[in-house]
Amino acid sequence: MLRVAVLATGGTIATRTDGSGTAVARVSGRELAYDLPLPPGGAVEAEDVFRVGSYAMTLEHLQKLAVRVGERLRDDVAGVIITHGTDTTEETAMFLDLVLDGVVLPARGAAKSQTLASAAFSAATGPLGWVRGGALHVEASPRRRPGPALRSVDLNRVRVDIAACYPGADGTALRAFAAAGAHGIVLQATGAGNANPAICDTVAELTGCGLVIVTCTRVPAGAVVPIYGNGGGADLVRAGAIPAGMLRPPQARIILAALLSAHDDVEAVRAAFTGYVNPSNPPCD
Repeated sequence: MLRVAVLATGGTIATRTDGSGTAVARVSGRELAYDLPLPPGGAVEAEDVFRVGSYAMTLEHLQKLAVRVGERLRDDVAGVIITHGTDTTEETAMFLDLVLDGVVLPARGAAKSQTLASAAFSAATGPLGWVRGGALHVEASPRRRPGPALRSVDLNRVRVDIAACYPGADGTALRAFAAAGAHGIVLQATGAGNANPAICDTVAELTGCGLVIVTCTRVPAGAVVPIYGNGGGADLVRAGAIPAGMLRPPQARIILAALLSAHDDVEAVRAAFTGYVNPSNPPCD
């Protein structure tokens, strides 16, 4: 018998509007799977892992979901379908890709690019394939670096924050995150990964204290490249920041959190993160 597991997590697909007009995730996985057309000999096994809007997802939710997906994949099921809200699908996809799965739209670099459209996602590197006439057509495969084993990852024990760069920004947010116990920080920089002298000075201060700081960009497409001085990307690298390549801030945060939870050594984290940015590099376990 062909068995497919549906793991429901909530999101818009499970949302219904109450009397006040507020939309809340309330439909169970079994209800969602009830009317699915199945081939002869097929069976769907649905369960609720949790039921939240994806905007309310936490790292604890990601950890719980990944563990459950791993368990179901060992249950002789043909595949696992996860129903999920679109607001934070890119983070969930990145974590599952890191420790378990692969996807048709590459998890690396995928981002929600439209707030309400059904086709809400794009990827900096373009799609790997399409669904046409009910059939899947895969035209490319991403280079994929092996991730840490799920058993070595515990997202519940690390804190990684995202700090934005903008005209006039200083090191206040970076120092506040560090004071709150952050193990790592993702810097959402401008352009090809630029900041300013004040932020560069703070990055040097914090990386010198053992924090891992990664530089992404607020621009929707394109890579982070350390080109400019005077507080730009080249100075950020000299201050100890790691350029995140094509990764956008939400996914860089997930990778950094997973690596920080799997490694006690900061240099091992830095080397491993660099390997994910450049997947052709040899693995650093």
